[in-house]
Parts: sequence; structure tokens; C-alpha cells
Amino acid sequence: MKKGEKTQLCGTTGISGNVIANLGRNEPVTLESLVKIAETLGANIGDILV
Repeated sequence: MKKGEKTQLCGTTGISGNVIANLGRNEPVTLESLVKIAETLGANIGDILV
């Protein structure tokens, strides 16, 4: 994911940049954050947990 895309995702979902950074490092994030990302992308939570 490119920097501009990360910034846009943060703005659209309301999650912090730290959450995106944690995802990039395979560190834990809350289920709430994952649900927000899935909803923003028009995906099912199962689609992003694969």
C-alpha cells in the first residue's frame, strides 16, 4: 500500500496511522479497526482476514 493510499484510508475510516503501521508490521490491531477498514473497502471482514 502506498503512502497516499494509507493516508486516504486513515481519513476515510477514522483510524490512526499507527493502526496502518501495525498492519504493515503484522502486529495486533483491534477487530473494530479491521471492521472499519472492511466497511470502507466494501468488503466482508472475512475477506480481509485471509
